[in-house]
Amino acid sequence: MCLTPRRERGPCAFFAIAISCLLTLPPAARAELTAQDFRGSSLSYSNTVSLLSLDQSAEPTYNPYYGMLLTLAPRYWFAPRAFVSARVSLDRELTQADDTTEKGQTLLSDSNLGVGAILHSWDFGLTTFGSVGLRLPTSLASQARTMQAGASSTLALTQALGQIGSLLSPRASARSALRGASAAAWSSSRCTLASRTATRT
Repeated sequence: MCLTPRRERGPCAFFAIAISCLLTLPPAARAELTAQDFRGSSLSYSNTVSLLSLDQSAEPTYNPYYGMLLTLAPRYWFAPRAFVSARVSLDRELTQADDTTEKGQTLLSDSNLGVGAILHSWDFGLTTFGSVGLRLPTSLASQARTMQAGASSTLALTQALGQIGSLLSPRASARSALRGASAAAWSSSRCTLASRTATRT
């Protein structure tokens, strides 16, 4: 039986539930899963330091910032060209900024769930992706803004460049959030267009 996180257990429970549910699968079900089924999944850890932390004379009062971020982003391909995904992060500030009271707190981000698919692949390396997502207000900031849910849709193009594994990935996305106790209207809609270039060795 999977463990269900309670509010008093803290944000780490959201990471524990994903692991516990996988470990409690029947042995036959686990045997059918391969690493290829989870391609694109990631577990990342990053550190952030503000540039002003390096210069005590940059502001009237010295206000350094140093924080750590742990992000879990699993992806499961349930079909050769379709997948489900999730994303959640834990953020912890180690310094005490003047404009926050988050020192020593481990903060949970919003939880993002998505479904996506490869729409088409061409022989010259161009691939199109499409996805839709649901954003759950598990962060304190979203709860303070009375956000009830968020929705997003993304269309992305990925082009392989050369033999060294370079990628050019422009993408367009639309996001909207549902706020207010009455759940009567969607607000904070926005559209973005971004491009990403990466090199794989």
